[in-house]
Amino acid sequence: MNKIYKKYKDTYKSYYEKNKESIKARKKIYYEENKDKIIKKNNYKGKTCIDCGKKVSNNSLRCKPCMYKTRIPWNKGKKFICSGQFKKGRRKLREENSNWKGGKKQNRGYIFIHLPTHPHAKKGYVQEHRLIVEKHLGRYLKKGEVVHHINEIKDDNRIENLMLFKTNAEHMKFHTKIRQFGMTTPIRRQIKDRWKIYNLEKI
Repeated sequence: MNKIYKKYKDTYKSYYEKNKESIKARKKIYYEENKDKIIKKNNYKGKTCIDCGKKVSNNSLRCKPCMYKTRIPWNKGKKFICSGQFKKGRRKLREENSNWKGGKKQNRGYIFIHLPTHPHAKKGYVQEHRLIVEKHLGRYLKKGEVVHHINEIKDDNRIENLMLFKTNAEHMKFHTKIRQFGMTTPIRRQIKDRWKIYNLEKI
């Protein structure tokens, strides 16, 4: 196939060189005869750019380079006035803010209370169930200590429903026992006597 194509290419070149003038003359005659059809096909309506005088193929008055030069930005001459509530020192905080809910918020079922003075506060908030246990014990909880909800309702923060574990490992063991064996008598006894370790009366 390549050999045949080369032969055809060579023959076409030689033919074009011999009859160059006659081929060009035929093309001109064809263009003059079918000028309207060719213009419609190329979407050309004979328009020129207002600024540079170049041909324009679409209905626009200017060509693309001239269009970008003369384009005016939408915000030119406009002045934006800031209300001032987002400026430094003017932001509304706490009671003044419309989204303030009394320093309480809920995340993943747990209730958080705004208490920035607390030593274990994260972004100014502390979990409510930890605060209740701290009030009951009369001391701050350690970082490793975990508070458990007996009925597993995260926002039920009554002291009757709370239980403290020294480590997270003990907390997870307690959960696995309940899942495997259910609420057995040793687990119920452990729940009843949960505050005896801290020298407190049972609730």
